[in-house]
Amino acid sequence: MKRYLQAVSLGMALCLAANSVWAQAPERIRFARNATSAVVKGVLRGFESEKMYVLRVLEGQTMTIKQLENDTRLITLMVIDPSGEYVGDSDASCNRTKRITPTMAGDYKIRVLECRKAEPWRGTFHLKVKVI
Repeated sequence: MKRYLQAVSLGMALCLAANSVWAQAPERIRFARNATSAVVKGVLRGFESEKMYVLRVLEGQTMTIKQLENDTRLITLMVIDPSGEYVGDSDASCNRTKRITPTMAGDYKIRVLECRKAEPWRGTFHLKVKVI
């Protein structure tokens, strides 16, 4: 029984380590002085990978996130507000654009995942993030 529990524990640890290989550290989005938008680049390596961005906004603004590619690199955008709640439609559907209005003050997290309802792909993507 002891060996079985050790094997199960080791298996779980390896699974967690494998998932963390695909995880990337959050990247803070910063706008140039007097700019209302920025373009960021990310990399996805399959269904298990994701890219996380963080953006600080003020209360009452409108945030628009749009994938610049218009090809087969389909993504899912998920937005988490400063209170930790998902904003808008957070299912696994393919979506290239998210619009959040009005915003609350604080850090929003933008999760980018490969859309699981489309053909798998690996590579780069670009997002334009606009706040007005």
